[in-house]
Amino acid sequence: MRFFAFRNLGFNNHQVSKDLVIFLNYLVFLFYIFYYVVWDARIFRVFF
Repeated sequence: MRFFAFRNLGFNNHQVSKDLVIFLNYLVFLFYIFYYVVWDARIFRVFF
């Protein structure tokens, strides 16, 4: 896996940690988009 490869390269590297934070923020962003899409679909199913 690429994450473990980056981690083995050097966990103290600031670039790697910054990329990891960006990746985690991207996952949270996708989770919120998925959650609101499902929530809106539930509202549309109830009202329509």
